[in-house]
Amino acid sequence: MTPSVCRRSVGDGVGALTWDYPWWSRSAPWLIFLFGYLTFFVVAFWVHDMKTLKAKLITVGTIWAVVIISLIVFIPILHWI
Repeated sequence: MTPSVCRRSVGDGVGALTWDYPWWSRSAPWLIFLFGYLTFFVVAFWVHDMKTLKAKLITVGTIWAVVIISLIVFIPILHWI
């Protein structure tokens, strides 16, 4: 397990974290690593290795735009959050 997954498991062990879904728990650390941490680090390395500042700004701006649109949709419209 990676240090991130270990910290997450320790947090669960002391009751500091809650698991809302049965498939997203200490019993499936590979799932937490794959979707919770690996995707972030792959994109972070990808952006870091981009050649131009413009490409980096477009990529990070696109990610932020998706987050903002999701918040607009999920909070006031769908009331999911």
